[in-house]
Amino acid sequence: MWVDSNGIFHTTSMPDFSPLVGDSAVTFVCKSRRRTRKVIQQLVEEEEERFYDEASTIADIALHGTALAFPPGPVLGAVKSVDDFRTGLAQISLTWQLDAVVAIDELLGRTAWPSLRARARL
Repeated sequence: MWVDSNGIFHTTSMPDFSPLVGDSAVTFVCKSRRRTRKVIQQLVEEEEERFYDEASTIADIALHGTALAFPPGPVLGAVKSVDDFRTGLAQISLTWQLDAVVAIDELLGRTAWPSLRARARL
């Protein structure tokens, strides 16, 4: 995630979300049923709002900024339940929070893709 000179936040799409959010998070989302997916979507929306509340200025991001293009490891730990997701999302540092919630949001929309369905079977 980066902030441009106009104060607009940007993030990029990824072909594989595992390096950012972790294999267990990807598998959990891919295997989740409709009701669980709705809960995950709500959590993602809440965390995105929290991000914008906490990172309301460019200075806030600069304080938490990093020179890394990618986190050193997945930002979520083991995810086996909605509670794990909730806890994990709340603990992501501001530096990677927007990237993570956007990735999970995209993942929720992409799980119909055959390659992601195959990954969920692993």
